[in-house]
Amino acid sequence: MFSVCKTEFSDVVFADILTSCSKVFADLANVSYVIYQTLKRKPDLGAQAELKKLLGLENDSKSISYIRSPLVNPTITCIPYLIRLKQCVCDFYLSPRGSIERRRHLANAIKYFSSFPVIFLSAFQKDYFKSNEYSQDWFLRFLFYTWLFSAIFNSLYSFYWDITFDWGLGNLKQWNLSEFVYTVFNIDHPGLPLDSKSTPSLPPYSQSVPYDGPFLLRKNLVFKYPSLYYLVIVLDFVLRATWTIKLSSHITIDSIPYSGFILGALEIFRRCMWILFRVEKEAV
Repeated sequence: MFSVCKTEFSDVVFADILTSCSKVFADLANVSYVIYQTLKRKPDLGAQAELKKLLGLENDSKSISYIRSPLVNPTITCIPYLIRLKQCVCDFYLSPRGSIERRRHLANAIKYFSSFPVIFLSAFQKDYFKSNEYSQDWFLRFLFYTWLFSAIFNSLYSFYWDITFDWGLGNLKQWNLSEFVYTVFNIDHPGLPLDSKSTPSLPPYSQSVPYDGPFLLRKNLVFKYPSLYYLVIVLDFVLRATWTIKLSSHITIDSIPYSGFILGALEIFRRCMWILFRVEKEAV
């Protein structure tokens, strides 16, 4: 885990699956803390009541003591993203200077890094609401709008990455959407054209022959109907937004019963869908 080596495809998929379980890590830490605090005290009626509340046997759960530090939960939530970020940084340093891969790994690392502001700013807002100190309304607005910008950026960037790089789609008539990343992250030789010979396994920087396949897709499709890919693109866009809501601890949807379970189930569905088309892209 701490060694500097090239990341294999299986490790990439496994680490990405862990990012979908990031909230589970924080919830397990909370549950473990409550059980530890309960068992440490004398097992009286109060302790039994806390365990009943923990198991959902009572409606009132106000007396349960969760981890109180505003930094612990978001830090635990970020662990899977840190693992994936470390993989991208290692691949960046091991890639040849000036290559397409080097730029792609740098851009991918920024994608995972962009999830940290979403998680931490949401946790700070939740802690600020709990403190009942609304004298600094400007600070609350600053937290909210900074979180909102970070959430929109992370959702759109992750959606763009899913379509363009993870699934190998994004082909237009004269160019591919991946060209944006390769141009922006030309850090080794700014202003110089990309040497397409450095990484022949990747799509070329510019399409010399106009693309004549399905719009926004690619010519080699495993599934017969292109409409399926368009449906998956729309679903991925929507479910990326719902997962951002799940990551943001200050957002609660009390009007929808079992909203946390529903959002988690939707993320499982999105991740399974992502794996299917990610493996397809690797195979074609």
